[in-house]
Amino acid sequence: MRTHGITGYPDPRANGRQITISIHLTRGSDLNPHSPRFQAAQNACKSFMPSGNLTAAQKAAANAKALRYSACMRSHGISSYPDPNGQGTIVVAAGGGIDPTSPQFKNAQKACQRLDDGFNMDTSNFPS
Repeated sequence: MRTHGITGYPDPRANGRQITISIHLTRGSDLNPHSPRFQAAQNACKSFMPSGNLTAAQKAAANAKALRYSACMRSHGISSYPDPNGQGTIVVAAGGGIDPTSPQFKNAQKACQRLDDGFNMDTSNFPS
């Protein structure tokens, strides 16, 4: 992304189960995902993204696996656990009534571990 003109693009960070990239928009930043330059850079670099080479069938399979995991988490007491976003990524938002550090969450996660088949869970918007 940086070699394609998005100089403020952040390095990825690992948060356990996946690598995430958090983009925070600020005035004057070149990190506007709606700008033509950002979109051109993203298009040029999409082959480097983990989901950039997935077929529609692979995306549907990843989403189905993540959907089963979400249902399992809800059945184990995390009632507001979200469904995946259609790409096989579950986005757990801060302030959504879910605490990934709580004993209840960790117990549900352990109970559903058998369904964890490599999909992504994004908790990057939680405080570190």
